[in-house]
Amino acid sequence: MTSSPPEFCYLCASPVELRYPATTKPEEESYAITENRTGRHGNLYACPNCGLWMLAKAEREAFAAIPSQPDPTYLDEEAGRRKASRKILERIERLTNKEKILDIGSSAGFFLAEAKSRGWETVGIEFSNWSKEYAEKTFGLSIYNQPLEQLNWKPESFDAITMLDVIEHLTDPRQVLAEAKKILKPGGVFALTTPNIESFIAKLTKEKWYAILPGHLFYFSPKALEKILTETGFQIAKRRTHTRYFSAAYFFYRLGGYLSVMEKLGRNFALKNVMLPLNFFDQMEWYVRKKG
Repeated sequence: MTSSPPEFCYLCASPVELRYPATTKPEEESYAITENRTGRHGNLYACPNCGLWMLAKAEREAFAAIPSQPDPTYLDEEAGRRKASRKILERIERLTNKEKILDIGSSAGFFLAEAKSRGWETVGIEFSNWSKEYAEKTFGLSIYNQPLEQLNWKPESFDAITMLDVIEHLTDPRQVLAEAKKILKPGGVFALTTPNIESFIAKLTKEKWYAILPGHLFYFSPKALEKILTETGFQIAKRRTHTRYFSAAYFFYRLGGYLSVMEKLGRNFALKNVMLPLNFFDQMEWYVRKKG
């Protein structure tokens, strides 16, 4: 499972180094965010200059096209995902007007449903047909399945834009960030979350880190994330590590990717009613504004 290495880093054009050789091929994969298998990825390269990790250039389009599948386990964790959404919305509302919000990668619509209930005018983008249909039918949301740059929104259309666990999936994140900046109002806020490849957990578990997934094309260090944001015209307003809220049953199910005995605990019905706040300091949650 080899591939020609990318000649340069996507972000800074420096030579890159192969860190983890490929363990799977895109044609062998389908994607569900909640699955607990670990150690599946293409050829992963690291840039020693800016800290960005990336799939081989020749592999990115193929891995980006991995089909997503219905994910009822994701829906089971609605309560925790909505609680995390409320926390993010509270922080956004302290920084900008509560008017119009765009969620890029809106999944099953939990975040936008929370925003709608708080008085926001909501719009989403989601490429998974299953997730898009669920969000529209369940919450009455307006969801597009086209790339941001094809939607031709007027400049300065949104007070807030979010990309929660999305930037790592994009084949050309710079292009999407540049478009997001264009349609964000002056004084508006852009919020994003993404795994931190330089976190202690990532270094400890290496290619078995739960955030290394077939559908992830890029892995950002804080340095790399700041670089891509500032180069596309944003300035950092607030950074923190992201706290998730999951049932104890789901937590043990995900641990089953490391210890199979844990997966049995994940089937314990009683644990589905126990919500845990989880923060391993390996997920970045940043809030930025457009410069000028």
